[in-house]
Amino acid sequence: MRTINGTSRVAEAMSQGLWTAAPDMTLRQASTLMAAEYLDMLTVEDDDGHAIGIIAWRTALESVARGMGELPVTAVMEPLREVCHPGDMLDHARTLMAALDTYDLPVCDFEGHPLGIVSFGGAAGDRGRYSPVLPTSFRPSGRGLGGDPAATVH
Repeated sequence: MRTINGTSRVAEAMSQGLWTAAPDMTLRQASTLMAAEYLDMLTVEDDDGHAIGIIAWRTALESVARGMGELPVTAVMEPLREVCHPGDMLDHARTLMAALDTYDLPVCDFEGHPLGIVSFGGAAGDRGRYSPVLPTSFRPSGRGLGGDPAATVH
């Protein structure tokens, strides 16, 4: 078993692939997806595939409970303040997570496209709560596959 330490790179601890939300995904769809897949958060992408925010499961669920389930995730998402990159030092990601008071941080390429997630669990020495074998990219949106309004793979 490999030890991930302060000289490790984010690429060694991040998930490979992630679940993302399109800007038009409803809070109800996001809540359903996060519950079904045991996700703590979704990275929200704009129509060009750039990471623009994060929606936490608790925020999505509380919004649905308050009758806001048909609003898009962008209505309550937290705008993206920081990301890290695969080549960044893991200590840098830990510092960012501490400053942001978060356990999860999107990993993006230099154009802003999300690649994965690094989580506090991943930074602590395992690969975190996010499976390293997720699809390369899965984008739930309102556009759907085969009539399913909640899922589109890209």
